[in-house]
Formats: sequence, structure tokens, C-alpha cells
Amino acid sequence: MKNWFGDPSPSCAYAPDAVLILPLGEPIRGPDAIERYEEGLRLAFPGGTLTVGRPVVRGDHTALEWEYRATHAGPIAIPGSVVVPPTGRPIVLRGASFLRFNAQGLIAEEHRYYDVRGLLEQLGFLERLSRPGGGPAGA
Repeated sequence: MKNWFGDPSPSCAYAPDAVLILPLGEPIRGPDAIERYEEGLRLAFPGGTLTVGRPVVRGDHTALEWEYRATHAGPIAIPGSVVVPPTGRPIVLRGASFLRFNAQGLIAEEHRYYDVRGLLEQLGFLERLSRPGGGPAGA
């Protein structure tokens, strides 16, 4: 997965004090931490494709819709220090990102929104959680 500018490393697009806010977990701060997060996604969903819709720009703020298609082919860490092994299941994740740029044109803040329940359902986690003694492997 590449960042919004097509570069495989987010460190070129994010400001030194950037923050990435996601539906789950704590905010991710700084380009190096954001890079580690993105690398985890690339390992869990190798070869995924990101399609970005037309952005809406107002001053230093940009909003855009996106769709990510991939197959869960590598382990992924989820909040609670649980590592889930690959399921081999395909996913289609639709979401939106709201970005604020600084005076240098770098991303200072990004809020990503997506359907967490839908993602868990596609990966089969909700089925496992609904069974007695269920849950992701390693939980």
C-alpha cells in the first residue's frame, strides 16, 4: 500500500509531529510510528490495492473516500497485544480520511474512518467471537 502521494514510505508525506487517528487503538504519533503501522498493514495484506476518490479540499483540510482490496495473507496485530494469524480471506474495506496539512504541505493530522465491524466480519472474527471459547487465534 502506498501513501496518498504514491510513495511507499509515509515518512515523506507526514510532518515530524504528525498524528494518525484510527477507529481502534491509541493515536499514532510521528512519521516513523506511522511507517511501522503502514508496514504492518502491508505485511498482513500484501499486494493490496488502494483506490482513492476525488478529494474535497478546503484550505489546509482535505477529505477523501477510499477503498482498499486485499487478502489477509500475513499476521496482523490488533489492540490488546493480540496477533492474529492469516485467514486467507479477501477483504473490501471502504473508508474516508480527513487530513490537515501544515504550512510546508505535509500531513499534520489524519483521521481515518472505516467499518471495523465489517472488517472483522469479512475476516471471520465475529463468527469466532460468537462461539463459546471463541476468539482470534492467539487471544
